[in-house]
Amino acid sequence: MFWDTPKFTSAVPSQLMPEIGSRYAVIDARVCTGIGVIDPGWMLVEDGRIAGVGDAERPAPSDCPVIDGTGMTVLPGLIDCHLHLSWNGVFEPYPFTFGESLGERLQRNAWITLASGVTTAREMPGFGAAELKRKIASGAAAGPRLLISGPAVTVKRGYFAYPGWGTAVKHARQVRSIIRKRKQQGCDFIKTVVPFSDALRRERNISGEILRAIADEARSQGLKVSAHSMWKDGLGTGITCGVDSLEHAPSYVGGIIEERILAEAACREIRFVPTADLLRRNYQMFHDREELLREADYQRNMPAKSLEKMTAGTEAMEKKQHRRPEVQRAFDQLFSCYLHEYQRSFNNAVDAGIQIAAGTDSGANYTPHGIIARELERYVRLGMSPHEAMRTVTVNAAGLLGLDEEIGSLEVGKRADILMVRGGML
Repeated sequence: MFWDTPKFTSAVPSQLMPEIGSRYAVIDARVCTGIGVIDPGWMLVEDGRIAGVGDAERPAPSDCPVIDGTGMTVLPGLIDCHLHLSWNGVFEPYPFTFGESLGERLQRNAWITLASGVTTAREMPGFGAAELKRKIASGAAAGPRLLISGPAVTVKRGYFAYPGWGTAVKHARQVRSIIRKRKQQGCDFIKTVVPFSDALRRERNISGEILRAIADEARSQGLKVSAHSMWKDGLGTGITCGVDSLEHAPSYVGGIIEERILAEAACREIRFVPTADLLRRNYQMFHDREELLREADYQRNMPAKSLEKMTAGTEAMEKKQHRRPEVQRAFDQLFSCYLHEYQRSFNNAVDAGIQIAAGTDSGANYTPHGIIARELERYVRLGMSPHEAMRTVTVNAAGLLGLDEEIGSLEVGKRADILMVRGGML
């Protein structure tokens, strides 16, 4: 990976930062620009910016250091639009049960994320993110460029209205000061919720008035709004109130999304961040756990204590399902969506023209860090072409983050935010 900021420290393996100076060329590689593919192709970098991209008919400059890209693919740095670096695949209250220092956990998970090819990520939200963002930018820690939201803006007794996770409001008039304070604190976007965001449908729903006030005030401050969703019932409110992205959409529960909802989302250019592989993990954790836990990501990217806690938590949830019919119904609906409805909703969203932006929800229940490739694999299994899947983690994601003039594609003038992989990405 090569880019000009943040400046990685000596803790980063040397192969990620070769001594090539401020001007170099990558030659004889398959160049996936995010818009098309040049094979074989080359790229010239000057002072951290892309100065040229070409093919065999237009020779690469020969008066600078050269990186031989034979057998490799050059890609834009990948973007994970949804993760939680302060969790290890188990939701835990901070700071009582972490079992390790928050700084240690954040730096480890940030490095795992970077090593997976992710050079930019949104923290959605998490503890300690502001300090980690500063450390990465200054070179004191290795990790992806971070965009942070601070605690989610929600309503009292609503989803995310938990200590440290959210800021609860009662009236729309309270929103203005909260959003402006977030801006002053250096937050890059606002996290909120749409109605019916909890699996059991028991928590208080945010009103359209408050959600519209959040979107309007954020827009006036130059901030985008990301909204957590769960049931399809809440999508329409989020769309009409003007959020920029719907997280976990297409919905995990509630049936097939109506065509009119999808058409409205496409018209308003609202992006879906599916976190689709999380739905697969939820299903497999309760139906084929041994097979799931054989995936290398769990052994390689999760500390042993977190893995044990995740497994124990799953067993406890299985017992709760037997004791509480409402919990059993919620899981049955989740699993039914995975088996019978999700693929159709996903394909309908794509066919409606909704841009998909990739996000893993890494750190959330059952989800290790460093798994962006598995999320893209899930999109292909749902019907996307590899090229379409690659756009979700580059061009589409950069557009959602408002960084498309800087990153997301390999074009002259943009940052040299470059990833090189052996063979291809998918």
